[in-house]
Amino acid sequence: MFGAGPGMRISLLLSRTWLLSRPWPVSLLLALICVTASTLVALAVQAHFNVYTLANLFLLAVLVSALLTGISGGLMTAFCAFLAYNYFFIPPTFTLLIANPDDFFALFMFLLTALVTGGLAGKIREQYHLAELHSEWMQSLVALTGQLAAASSQSEIFAVISHELAARWAVAHHIVTISAEGNCDARSWPDALDSSELLCTEGWDAGRIETFVREGKAGPHQLSLLLRPLHGSAVLVVVDRATDFAEGSEARRLLDAILAQAMIAFERAALVQENESARAQTEKERLRASLLSSVSHDLRTPLASIIGSASTLRQFESTLEAQTKRELAETIEDEAVRLSRFIDHLLAVTRTEAGFVGEAEWFDLADILHPTVERARRYFDRHEIVLTMQTDLPLLRGFPSLVEQGVFNIIENAAKYSPPASQISVALRKDGAWLVVSVSDQGSGIAMVDQTRIFDKFVRLKPDERQMGAGLGLTITRNIAQLMQGAVSVESPLSEGRGSSFSLRFPVPPDAVGSVML
Repeated sequence: MFGAGPGMRISLLLSRTWLLSRPWPVSLLLALICVTASTLVALAVQAHFNVYTLANLFLLAVLVSALLTGISGGLMTAFCAFLAYNYFFIPPTFTLLIANPDDFFALFMFLLTALVTGGLAGKIREQYHLAELHSEWMQSLVALTGQLAAASSQSEIFAVISHELAARWAVAHHIVTISAEGNCDARSWPDALDSSELLCTEGWDAGRIETFVREGKAGPHQLSLLLRPLHGSAVLVVVDRATDFAEGSEARRLLDAILAQAMIAFERAALVQENESARAQTEKERLRASLLSSVSHDLRTPLASIIGSASTLRQFESTLEAQTKRELAETIEDEAVRLSRFIDHLLAVTRTEAGFVGEAEWFDLADILHPTVERARRYFDRHEIVLTMQTDLPLLRGFPSLVEQGVFNIIENAAKYSPPASQISVALRKDGAWLVVSVSDQGSGIAMVDQTRIFDKFVRLKPDERQMGAGLGLTITRNIAQLMQGAVSVESPLSEGRGSSFSLRFPVPPDAVGSVML
């Protein structure tokens, strides 16, 4: 993920900066080396050239020194070349005296030319070096910006910063974060640094940690830089070898640029987290509103029927015929059962989403389907419910009561959205390593765009919103399938633009057989 190429190139450029910024002894040494080399060459060829032509060799030495060490080296080399040229080649030789006025003027012009040449060449070299370094900086910061943009969490941003500091300077460092709530977390590179624990003491804030570092209590020769992202949180970067990052140095400017990019990344991560929290809160509020709306509607309707029927029986019992009393009693019973099933659905959603379903057990799926289909036939007697099953099917391990509820929910859904007197087919078969329960109906079908949405909570599709229910049945079935590492899917339409088929799939355990367990 991290590229060390730009960091290595910048390290080389910074090493050249070291050469260009060394104090005068280093520049003087290079000046003496260049002038000595020019003098030896001039002495070797002086028989073939006049004394004024040999001055060009010393100018060449000035240029070389200026290109290597900058302005200071170029000026020192010009002065040394002036002395060597005068001593070895201007009569009387091997002295610094000048006998001829013409030679004095020529030597003065040589010194002036050498000083100007050295200064200009050194200035050009330093400017070129800075331009090259800044270009590498820009490329490096662009690469760093891409890495920070790809980091989606605070820990990933820490990793990018830590890698960048270690790759460029191999410098030991700490990254300390203090949240708005006062929680402190310190990370160090290398991990063996002992002072990281000292940087996070309960109750400390960023200012106290920074003072602690500046006083040298966190370790010798350290530098602290304080960043403050959003919401009052702070990030403190503590770097060893503070002398290498002195104010105004090239390394310090690059470090400041890296940390500025890091601060932007921290702010972006904070905004992303805030947006995610807001989105989650909005979704929670939407679900709460849907739940309240659904519960209020699905509780009010059966309660109204129960209260109305009971009130009629109480007030007009003596005048009602036996058939009317029986119908009112059946209404009370049906609506009470409906209320009970609605509450069971709410409890089932809570249990299946939280995973509180008890211990798994071995069971025969065929034994579950028979009573489930019989119960559905009693509830939905206006439909013909047909059951077909393969024989010698393996056992499953899971939660039989939940599986029964999941299958019944699919049959109930088919009965709600199918025309009266239509057929509902329930089939059980083995499909490779899966046992599949499929429920097919002859309803109006489900649009492709709705085939995933129907498994969400409180979803009831148009135009059948007049059908009673909270929109929880298929959600419960999906949760049950997931609890048993299975899945539920729908295929629609089946033929001529009508019909739907729901498939509930459960994996066959490897140690299961037909009706006995190994």
